Amino acid sequence: MKLRRRRRKMLPKIAAVILVLAYGKTYAAQPYRFDDYPVGKIHQGKRHKPIITQQWRKQQILIMDGYADKGGQIDFAGHYTTVVWGCGTGCAAGVMTDARDGTIHNLLPVSSSDEMLPCFLPDGREDEADLFQYRANSRLFTVYTCRFKPVADEKKYIQWRTDYFYEWREQRKKFVLLKKTVKKSVVPAS
Repeated sequence: MKLRRRRRKMLPKIAAVILVLAYGKTYAAQPYRFDDYPVGKIHQGKRHKPIITQQWRKQQILIMDGYADKGGQIDFAGHYTTVVWGCGTGCAAGVMTDARDGTIHNLLPVSSSDEMLPCFLPDGREDEADLFQYRANSRLFTVYTCRFKPVADEKKYIQWRTDYFYEWREQRKKFVLLKKTVKKSVVPAS
């Protein structure tokens, strides 16, 4: 009888430990959260169109069309409108326009030598998650890319998913790398 009472008293404690461990495991899988990098208020004033300087002349049409498609909607770090475009297989480029003055900044902190390819899920389907993740109310910017290598004599690939976590430092107008993680997995060839 005493043993049963002890077990009943232990069950809530065991359940609490399991929940703490499960939460810790989930949090560890996502080392950075957008809410941890707040920007305060999102700009509500006049939104300036991109000012095309000599540096951005070659991309002028891509920038202006992308900005118009978004209607100048602020979608990063409280006062930036982002525009991303493809530049060939595994290549992406982009800018962000400051709504306060129209200044354009390079959006992608990842070097152009990194291929911007999506990963594959364990069942062989392409991961449809956006390669870039960012929010209007956050300074956190995440990028993921994949590299692949065929497995000899098998219909599989080894893939390396690399996640980059950046913080936009407004005063320096610069992205700072917070962490880079690499995860290796084997997936079926599609």
